[in-house]
Amino acid sequence: MAWGLWMAVALATAFGCGRDKAPPQDTITPATPGSRSTPAAAGAPSLDRPAFAPPGDSEAEREAASLRDEAFDDAEELVGLAPDSAAGWTLLATVHRRYGDVDGARRLLDHALVLDPAHAGAHQQLGDAANEVGELEEAERHYRLVLASDPGNLDVAGYLADTLIRLQEIDAAVEFLEAFVSAYPRVVAAWCTLGKARGLLNDPVGARAAYEKALEIDPDSREAHQRLGVLLQTQGDAEGAKTHLGAVVALNERKTGRQQEHDTAEADRAAPRNWVAQVNSEAALMHAKRGDLARAERDWQRALELDPDLTSAGDMLATLYARSGRKREAVELRKRACERTPDVPAGWYGLAQSEVEAGATEAAEQTLEKLLSLDPEHAGAFALLARIVAPRDPARALEHARRAVDLEPTALHHYTLADMLLRADRRDEAIRSLERACELAPDDPRYRNTLRQLGGGR
Repeated sequence: MAWGLWMAVALATAFGCGRDKAPPQDTITPATPGSRSTPAAAGAPSLDRPAFAPPGDSEAEREAASLRDEAFDDAEELVGLAPDSAAGWTLLATVHRRYGDVDGARRLLDHALVLDPAHAGAHQQLGDAANEVGELEEAERHYRLVLASDPGNLDVAGYLADTLIRLQEIDAAVEFLEAFVSAYPRVVAAWCTLGKARGLLNDPVGARAAYEKALEIDPDSREAHQRLGVLLQTQGDAEGAKTHLGAVVALNERKTGRQQEHDTAEADRAAPRNWVAQVNSEAALMHAKRGDLARAERDWQRALELDPDLTSAGDMLATLYARSGRKREAVELRKRACERTPDVPAGWYGLAQSEVEAGATEAAEQTLEKLLSLDPEHAGAFALLARIVAPRDPARALEHARRAVDLEPTALHHYTLADMLLRADRRDEAIRSLERACELAPDDPRYRNTLRQLGGGR
């Protein structure tokens, strides 16, 4: 189950504040160990690559082989430049796993954990590898280690929940999922998995409530309709089941229609491009953290060349442009992304952020109105609107900030609400909101320092 990234990537992520996250694992292609190697730093494992059969005669096969070599080149360059980076070795291990060298990947991951025993990316890769071969207890162990150091890793939270269910540890799965949806209440897949787990505990009322919550968030969730329809069917509610299972048929027809618009061969050809684009994007992120922004820009541009719809690369490149004073370039980059995928709310949110940074607040307000027409419950949009309109309409700004907290009671949204409450001369309420922000993010100095300045807290 792919839970996806529900929370927007913070602008500071590319410059040292984010987490390292390896690209998604695709199906492993068998490969034969070979002799091609690159010298490694002293004490590090060798960088032996698998040997591959010569590509076929087709253009697609030759391109796939070239892209494969590019992925190895990028990851090997990174570990050569930053041999003490566990993230770099983890990325290289991901490439080895992707192309069939499971033993080599494990060797590289073991070295990454020597460098950083708590490295979340390495533990995630080891968890995924264990999951693939049915070593579920080992997978659970690694996933829990990921969440111990990176509790906001939504993908791994999903993998852990699925693993617990496969282990028949249903009570533990329900306990984990209920805590998860309390912290991240708008992750549809989490509600669906919670419904499944409650059903396995013979709690049809709780299961139904979870599926209905998923549909409240996303009325087009195929999984929620399917599971709720089957549940109602088992309870003898034929009419209710018909409604939801009919929605599944309609959603499938829409999906089939979209698929027919794309040539299957082209989709197969795009798959290696898309994967190598993610490798480039991850390498770029690590170069940015090293302070090598030229290499980072090169790799993010390459990622977008391979996959123009890779939003994470577009977000990071736009951030780099903005941090380098090239704010108009950031806006234009995000505008092109919105033109390509006009129905994706995250694209419009990113554009609004860039417009605010460029001082184009009127354009940003119009962009956020477009976003809210697509997603009327986008909490980030309300929080950003609050900051835009605050100088001229404090009452409206406070209304927007309250709405953001109602939708997603995160530390950042409580912080925004506190700002708007102070503007409205509601100091006591602002202190309470800041105290909540500190509870949710105790390690963020912004919230503690602001609270201290107001004389709040203990």
